[in-house]
Amino acid sequence: MSNIYVTEPATNGKVILKTTVGEIEIELWSKEAPKACRNFVQLCMERYYDDTAFHRLVRGFIVQGGDPTGTGEGGESVYGKPFKTEIHSRLSFNRRGLVGMACLAENMNASQFFFTLGPATELTGKHTLFGKVAGDTLFNMLRLGEGDVGPDERPYRLHRIVNTTVVLNPYDDIVPRQLPPRTKPKELESDAAQVTAKATKNFSLLSFGEEAEEEEHVTSVVSEKLRKKGKSAHDLLSDPRLSSQPVTITDKDTELVSQATAEADKEAQERRRRRQLAMAESLETEEEKQRRILALQQEAEELRRAILQSKRLEMELKNKEVADAERRKREAQEQEEAEAEALARWEEKELLGEENSLTKEVVIDPETFSADFAGYKAKAKKAKKGADREASTMALLERFTSRLHSVVHADSQSLPDDEKQKKVAIMDSWMASRLVSEEPVPAKQVLDPTMPHPDRYDLYDPRNPLNVRKRGGDISLDGNADHMKRKHKH
Repeated sequence: MSNIYVTEPATNGKVILKTTVGEIEIELWSKEAPKACRNFVQLCMERYYDDTAFHRLVRGFIVQGGDPTGTGEGGESVYGKPFKTEIHSRLSFNRRGLVGMACLAENMNASQFFFTLGPATELTGKHTLFGKVAGDTLFNMLRLGEGDVGPDERPYRLHRIVNTTVVLNPYDDIVPRQLPPRTKPKELESDAAQVTAKATKNFSLLSFGEEAEEEEHVTSVVSEKLRKKGKSAHDLLSDPRLSSQPVTITDKDTELVSQATAEADKEAQERRRRRQLAMAESLETEEEKQRRILALQQEAEELRRAILQSKRLEMELKNKEVADAERRKREAQEQEEAEAEALARWEEKELLGEENSLTKEVVIDPETFSADFAGYKAKAKKAKKGADREASTMALLERFTSRLHSVVHADSQSLPDDEKQKKVAIMDSWMASRLVSEEPVPAKQVLDPTMPHPDRYDLYDPRNPLNVRKRGGDISLDGNADHMKRKHKH
């Protein structure tokens, strides 16, 4: 209902229609449809709608009334002529319980109105919406839509407006007119005559017509005598269908009465016994039900415990598997580290052994040291000069170049298999490596002082006024003066 409060404006005016299905309260939108509301209120004050019928019914759509003639072609407005249709943007026939003006053509509104029995959005913009049914009286209005309908949308049973009451009049200047007495339409009078006409009995159509006619005659005579009297025992004695002889009670009747009483007592006892048995069975059934409930509760508790235990075991198994996996991973890692360490130690030992072997090969025997030393010393005294020295230098360079090329060529082919060749390869491994610069340095590179560069030192002067201002300190003029003095002294 909050949607209704937001979209629909507030009402101002209230009328109660007392109908054959109960009271119907109608709240009016007098500000949004002033002409239609004024016309409706004045007609209610003039008793114009009293004893008028709801002559048209479309199931699930509308129920229409307000025509004194009861034909759907009559009715007049208080203005003396039809008035214009009033449309408002905030009012729409979007639900049941809305009140609108009925008209045969556009802008031809008079006295007829209708209630919506459901959403009727196709009427929006074509008919004046001037009120709504309020409160629980909506259900009385919906009863107007019940019943059988003829082919011309006319109900077989016509509901009527008994009288109208204006509870809240939004127009203080309305003066009711004195209308002439209204006569009932001939169609309605004929309907009433057909309803109130007394049926006659034709006994000649029956096979036992004479007996039925005599019995009917006697009954009519007696009923005519007793019409204005209360029936008593004296009146019943004059009824020809009843015996005037008093009833006498014999011993046989007494015996029958006692026998019937005994049977009734026996049946009562049997009923009490069956009732007690039923109560006992119900008590047993209740106790059995309680026992079954307790057993089911215990079974459910055991099942819950079993489920919890299985979950706990599953969790422990999962944790154990995770721990085993971590342990195996840790052991494998430790084993790899141990193997790597052993390999490193072996390589170090191998390198140390090679160095020792090379050292042993270079070391000269002490016995021949003096002779070798004397020979080297003699060679040193003979310094080569001129072309001989240049030739020896070029020979050394040529030998080094050939050795370098041989090392590079051997490294590109395969690893040496011989132990001696392996040692030589280890000693000459530095010759096989290639020097590669990570980033080529351009010949001319201009460095922007405003952009940071990793190859440039960061120069920071704490005495710079900009740096002093960044630190939040004050620039000392005395300090600048001392600095200038020291500069001039130098």
